[in-house]
Amino acid sequence: VFDYKTRSYQVKDKNVTMMEEAILALNDMMDAFYAKSGLSDVLLVSGWRDPALQQELYEDDLSETGRSQSTLVAIPGHSEHHTGLCLDFGLMPSENGESRTYDGTGAYAWLNENCADYGYVVRYPADKTDITKIEYEPWHFRYVSKPHAQIMTETSDGLCLEEYIELLKQYPLDGEHLRFQDYEICWQQPQQTENGLRIAVPADRDY
Repeated sequence: VFDYKTRSYQVKDKNVTMMEEAILALNDMMDAFYAKSGLSDVLLVSGWRDPALQQELYEDDLSETGRSQSTLVAIPGHSEHHTGLCLDFGLMPSENGESRTYDGTGAYAWLNENCADYGYVVRYPADKTDITKIEYEPWHFRYVSKPHAQIMTETSDGLCLEEYIELLKQYPLDGEHLRFQDYEICWQQPQQTENGLRIAVPADRDY
């Protein structure tokens, strides 16, 4: 991320990595936030993680809580951090050196409220914990790209990713498709072949 980022936010170190498409969308979002607020103290603390690190974080959380299953750290091998499409925000320390936590309130609420315009969603909303099985994490953003983020956000009561995937299954490739703005969206199950997984894509349009 360090090699691609703009000056509108900070990154923990030069080892934080994400998919390039997600970084470019992040840059647009953070540039807009800086133009709106004048703040450049949002700190990107985590991006892609390998399963070994996720295992450490998972075991640490179990040790701290005494629970048999974590509600804050995803099971290793199933974490969104393995995709390179999600991030965790923090904040730079205050002027007197006090640490601060990103909670999506105050001036920073703009990011949580407008991230869908840049293809991001707050992945674990407070009112969806019964579905996601993860506690509310206002600092954890997932890049799903446009228009998916906008559809998820603009639906009457909002959709978490699990709900959105179930919604898309109502629009199969060989049936009616979901239309939103200039997009046409459908669901299909990849087909296993000798050469790997295959999906059908348009021959005459961008996809």
